[in-house]
Amino acid sequence: SGSAGRVVSVDDPSDGITLLAYCESVNCWKIASAFMAYNSQRNTEIMKTDAQLAQLSGAAAKGDIVAQKRLATMLLNGTSPLQKDVATAIKYYEMAAGQNDAEAERLLGNIYSEQGSVKSSKQAVEWYTKAVAKRDAQAMYELGLCYQRGFGVEKDMNKAIAFFTQSMELGCADAQNIMGYFLFGGEHLAKDQARAIALWEKAASQNHAMAMCSLGWSYQQGEGVTKDLEKARSWYRRAIECSTGESNAYARKLLEQMD
Repeated sequence: SGSAGRVVSVDDPSDGITLLAYCESVNCWKIASAFMAYNSQRNTEIMKTDAQLAQLSGAAAKGDIVAQKRLATMLLNGTSPLQKDVATAIKYYEMAAGQNDAEAERLLGNIYSEQGSVKSSKQAVEWYTKAVAKRDAQAMYELGLCYQRGFGVEKDMNKAIAFFTQSMELGCADAQNIMGYFLFGGEHLAKDQARAIALWEKAASQNHAMAMCSLGWSYQQGEGVTKDLEKARSWYRRAIECSTGESNAYARKLLEQMD
């Protein structure tokens, strides 16, 4: 594995992949858990010796929600100088969630969902539901996905659409984008391309790359709008500028196909 086809030490991910990542990838959970415990101990020492982290840790211990979520995010991502430590990240998010913080509840849902590293459909749905009760728009979208896919709940497109609609109305770009797909193609909803375009434009105004790609494709094909190849290229370029990863690669592919 890794760029050089080898596994490297837990402390040096510069070439190849870390032993923790390798153990997780091949489901060696006992070994992975040992490394996570090692990381937890190491992170504790770092937070004691690093002045800024010590201050952040102290604030989190006193109930500062912002500090709790910041530390959790750093531990979840392995932000230097901390090592990735999902278990401890969960604990910090749970501290914030214990104070009725909707964002922390949603982020816990993400960890346990299909997009996270510790999958538990039951816990994902439970945390999303708590955040939805506080009218967290992104959590509504995520819970809609659970119903769309049958993840942790019985598959139910009517409930999925209901959550997507609530999320969309509260301004969630992801929900605006997916509702645009349904309306544009007449899937699950009555076909309404004009409304789909309007929703994609709203999502694009929030730098949603996939919505920009959909707008680019619409102008390229003349579907729902008057065909305009320059506008199509412009939307693809904007998507490239504001995205990374798969969205960026997809936008680049669409633009290259035009040229």
